[in-house]
Amino acid sequence: MSELSQSKLMVALPIDPVEAGSVYRKLPAHVTILPWFLLDQREWSGLDQAIREEVLVESSPGNMIGAERTMYGEYNNVSVTRMFGLNVFGVHALAGAIVRQHGAQYDPTYMGINWHPHVSDTTDTAIKVGEQVTLRQLAVFDKNEASVKTVRVTYEW
Repeated sequence: MSELSQSKLMVALPIDPVEAGSVYRKLPAHVTILPWFLLDQREWSGLDQAIREEVLVESSPGNMIGAERTMYGEYNNVSVTRMFGLNVFGVHALAGAIVRQHGAQYDPTYMGINWHPHVSDTTDTAIKVGEQVTLRQLAVFDKNEASVKTVRVTYEW
């Protein structure tokens, strides 16, 4: 499979709603559900349908609360707020199973028990400890060779 037939995608819960087609150099504040993965473009319609039929019906992120401030990143230089919300683990697990069923290629480093829901600080957003966030939208971001991110699709709960 050539790289031309693959899309680099990420599934996230935006803190503030985003619109399909919106373009970003830096991602807006979000909780990553599935980190960047490669998907054969021919699998997209099946993945999209499975998200609509399974993730949106069988799970919901519900409310999340800022649990602790910490540092992440390769050099421990990214300020984040770890988030607590039991329902989001179901969204992560179900979305992960669905992308695997559609042949996605991904780095499992931050999947399953190694996945910790968090929101990285942005210039406009830093979630405080104890702050409640209600997440009602799931978004799939597409990243091109120049690292420009585009919202491919959004789903609402």
